[in-house]
Amino acid sequence: SARRGSETSAAVWPRKLAPVAGPSLVSTGPSLNRGMAVIEGDPADGHVSMILVFLIILAAVGGVYLRIRWQSMSARRLEHTMEVLQQSHDFSVHLVKHFMPSFKVQKYQFRGMTAMSGTLNIAFADLSFTVGSGKRVLEGVTGEIPSSGSICAIMGPSGAGKTTFLNVLCGKATYGKVGGTIRINGAAADFRAAKGMSGFVPQDDIVHEDLTVREQISFSARLRNKAGTTGETIEAITEDVLNVLQLDHIQHSIVGGVDNRRISGGQRKCVNIGLELAAEPTVLFLDEPTTGLDSTSALATMFSLSRMCHLGMTSIMAIHQPRYSLFTLFDTVLLLGKGGRTVYLGSARGAEEYFEGRGFERPAQENPADWLMDVISGEVPNAKIKEFQPGMLPQIWLDHKGEAARSGVDLHAQRGRPMEHSDDYAVLAHKLDEEWNQIDQDGDDAMGANELADLFVRCARIAPGREVISDMMERMAGAGATMVSKSQFLRYLCNLHGDIAKDAASHVEGHHVAAGATAAASPAEGAVGDGQQGSSSPGKSAASERQPPPASAQFATLASRALVQSWRMGKYRAYVLLPSAVMGVVLALLDTHVYEYPLWSVRPLLSLSDLLVICMSVFCLDIFGENRPLLKRECENGMSLAAYFLARASVNFLDMCLIAFSTTAPYFIVRQPQVPYWSFFLPFLLLAFGASGWGYCISTSVSRAHSSFIATVVLALFNGFLHPVGMEVFHTGGFAEGLWSCLSLGRWAIQMHFDTAYRLFRPIPADSALTADEQCLLDANIVVLRSRDFAGVGYWWTGALAMLLIGVVMHCLAFACLSWRHRGQRK
Repeated sequence: SARRGSETSAAVWPRKLAPVAGPSLVSTGPSLNRGMAVIEGDPADGHVSMILVFLIILAAVGGVYLRIRWQSMSARRLEHTMEVLQQSHDFSVHLVKHFMPSFKVQKYQFRGMTAMSGTLNIAFADLSFTVGSGKRVLEGVTGEIPSSGSICAIMGPSGAGKTTFLNVLCGKATYGKVGGTIRINGAAADFRAAKGMSGFVPQDDIVHEDLTVREQISFSARLRNKAGTTGETIEAITEDVLNVLQLDHIQHSIVGGVDNRRISGGQRKCVNIGLELAAEPTVLFLDEPTTGLDSTSALATMFSLSRMCHLGMTSIMAIHQPRYSLFTLFDTVLLLGKGGRTVYLGSARGAEEYFEGRGFERPAQENPADWLMDVISGEVPNAKIKEFQPGMLPQIWLDHKGEAARSGVDLHAQRGRPMEHSDDYAVLAHKLDEEWNQIDQDGDDAMGANELADLFVRCARIAPGREVISDMMERMAGAGATMVSKSQFLRYLCNLHGDIAKDAASHVEGHHVAAGATAAASPAEGAVGDGQQGSSSPGKSAASERQPPPASAQFATLASRALVQSWRMGKYRAYVLLPSAVMGVVLALLDTHVYEYPLWSVRPLLSLSDLLVICMSVFCLDIFGENRPLLKRECENGMSLAAYFLARASVNFLDMCLIAFSTTAPYFIVRQPQVPYWSFFLPFLLLAFGASGWGYCISTSVSRAHSSFIATVVLALFNGFLHPVGMEVFHTGGFAEGLWSCLSLGRWAIQMHFDTAYRLFRPIPADSALTADEQCLLDANIVVLRSRDFAGVGYWWTGALAMLLIGVVMHCLAFACLSWRHRGQRK
């Protein structure tokens, strides 16, 4: 019978089977049950199992919602706590101003970030860079950035090699040959091996478009701060970054993209910088951070970086023609001429004096920064050299660099006298005594909440609320304090002048170590060649104390982030789920009222499996195909690629279940296949798992612009055109069958469905109850779908194991492709 079906199947596949009189099962077509021995059972069992699957998926979706809701509520509670904390700080500042108006106090104090210990001196000698074509774009750049807590600007006309120099210095110039020497505190250094101490802000604003401003900073802090950093410290660092960049008022706004902008361009630029500040880098490299910003936004951004310099962070940036007020904020300026050669390295205010001393005259109303660019470009005549050419400037610098004027002005010096001396403490104590004694009636030199509130009303003419008073007492005397002594009160007020909060409730852990604190005693010689910038580095010791969290901890953070991002894909998800459900209904109506296949036939399920495979694979293309520059940035910063892949794939499993359910449930309800829904659903779920692996693999192998077309063609070929029904020609046990079995997901899914139908409906073989066409269809199904039983586990389990194996292999291939794409960027 099987042989006869194999020989004749090619000529007798009917598109519609002719109705033949016979017994009927429930309300299906008159010919759908002919030729089968029906097993008695309750038709409602299928609907019960479908409802059970629906409840399981609904519970999973509800769990995700509760998780997102809990994160949102936690963020709101934290925001309220920080508002109370800032209010207590503001009230305290009012009180200090009442007693000593001339004292300098900070409007905001860092509560998570820490000051960097030690000093940092970056020196470079004869740096050069040659691209693959042999052209040298950087040559002989020598100098140093002298101290921690400074801002160094790299300036020059277009094509002068500003970005190239920045990439060479921070170890990102892997696309050519690097020469020269880089040292940190006298020891040969490699910033690539010390990612924990450095950060890089790209020129393009590479951020997560579907996360809020606060979420961006918080997740970056969790991924990049050292292992073991407490959650309270992470949130305190997040709050510090939001305040220093003046983003706290939009912290709950989604960033958005080009087509759906939610925040301004300047705020987006600040978020781009904040992703790096959240890691508390010792050295921050920035590639043109003011590009695209108006002068006011650019100045605000520079003031934020200047505030970070108070903690000892060094900022090195490539910048293009800043305005004068911005130019004066730079401590050191490196000017590069055409060809990538040094024409000046020194203080910003000394640059003008140096070039005027070489014979260049600046007009009275000219912006010094613009004038310097004109000098380097050869647009300004030289009074001392008649045949002046801009190519002479590097040699002029070599001849006169020892005469370069250095202003030595400390642009970050505090204005006003800080409260840090004993006489200041004594003056404040004396003035406080008069008011204190009026409130403290029992004379025990301690105050409770009511007395402290009265003191504020009496002295500062303000009445803080009870929540603010409680927070203030905690900051003065510790958690749970009910009384505050005069000495605790004075110490708290005196600490308001510093950049870092030092009260009893601060979360400072003292974990920030600069490279200078661990530098080797004797400088190590090491040349930078062929892209290698030395191996023995003082940054390694510092970076070893700033190792990011392990892969397991990163997985938890990345999974939490992926849940938030997935939840906000509702509109895109609806564009997939709704058409899938509609197509499921359409296919069920066609298979029930047009084609009228027998219930044991799996031919109707081919179109449904094709639909699910293509929908699932295309849906998964965006999981790893989008935001490749952002993934590259995170990998360069030490993110575990394995943790990222597992987190995204695990979160996407819920979408896999939703798409499989939305496709199969409408079809099941309309066609009534008279089988338990779980046995109908599981093959399609495994089919979706394999299709997701195909989607991941394609998206990590080709560009996003072509991945949709390739996924549709490949999956249509292997699952649609090479469908398992009618492919008995491949059942030769040779290479063709092996290749088909490895590539075709539908081959195994249909085998699972046919095994279920064959066991439940028991179609009668080689009997007059079947027409010739139906007998041929049954024979062909048996030849193809009941011929492979692995180790005696059964046809159903063989199909399940095969699809599971294909899915796992495709996921592994996708990860291999992703790793290969980012092979030079991981830590």
